[in-house]
Amino acid sequence: MFIRILRGQAVDGAATLAEIDRFRRELGAGVLGWRRLTAGIGDGGELVLVLRYDTEAAARRDRDRPELAAWQAAADRHLAGPGSWYDCPVVHTMKDGDAGEAGFVRVVQGRLADPVRLAAMRAEVERTLRDRAPHVLGVTVAEHADGTGFTELTYLTSERETRAADRQMPVEMAVQLGTVRSYVEGLEEVELREPLLVSPAVPVA
Repeated sequence: MFIRILRGQAVDGAATLAEIDRFRRELGAGVLGWRRLTAGIGDGGELVLVLRYDTEAAARRDRDRPELAAWQAAADRHLAGPGSWYDCPVVHTMKDGDAGEAGFVRVVQGRLADPVRLAAMRAEVERTLRDRAPHVLGVTVAEHADGTGFTELTYLTSERETRAADRQMPVEMAVQLGTVRSYVEGLEEVELREPLLVSPAVPVA
């Protein structure tokens, strides 16, 4: 798996999402090689777009296609400045990864302060999510190509159920989360209240 991430500041959230929907419809199956798209606008107008590919080679082929360059130029017109793209060659998933039925998505970006200890906790964290967090449908952690940055996407059933779970989090889960967060730094969070979660459109015969 390989992931590409676009993050930027949208001037007009509705227009930006319309441009993403056009991308989904026109640059889906048979045009570009992406297999899954997660996108949305945060409360502060932050755009997050995540493209999942089966392989790094497929992502690199797309990156060089004129169709993608043309779409990126169109999308940039809806942003306050050029968006930041992150290539992620190392991807970890927990539970079902990028769950398509999620009604709420939390996006966290930061830097890996202690990747070795973080990796050692991954199996324990997934057990906790499966046993104690039914509102969490899946988690995808994409490590940026620079070797230090990462983007974590948590796919959740709904905002209401997530807020309730946050308030009622068991002590042991809170301690585990605190430990995980001690191994990363510079965290920034964006919440996507109305996420777009799709696979490429199938061309109509």
